[in-house]
Amino acid sequence: MKLGISRSLKRNGLLLVTCVMLLPGVSVAQQYYDPALLQKTIDRKPVEYQAPGIRMGSFMLKPGIELAYENDNNIYYRKNDEIEDSTFHFRPWANLSSDWGRHELNVNAFADIGRYSDYDSEDY
Repeated sequence: MKLGISRSLKRNGLLLVTCVMLLPGVSVAQQYYDPALLQKTIDRKPVEYQAPGIRMGSFMLKPGIELAYENDNNIYYRKNDEIEDSTFHFRPWANLSSDWGRHELNVNAFADIGRYSDYDSEDY
């Protein structure tokens, strides 16, 4: 009986020591994730492609517009009687930012204007 307990104790002790040795490696391991490492965002454009803006006193106004086209095969989201139409999007935007030394003030304005080709009643 004493022999069975010592083998079981040795086996459990060896398992415990192995787990304790592996625990710091598992708990310290972290996954490093940097989204900028492999991707370039649309928001950050190269300096040579950025518009200089319009000076308004101690503010800079940077206006812009985006144009988009969308084709939707079910504009009313119906299960039956699907209606297809295409939409043209006009997305004007403006950014007004200060160039003060101590404080900062930014004002952003944008819109999404959608015009349907066939169903004018759905324009927004």
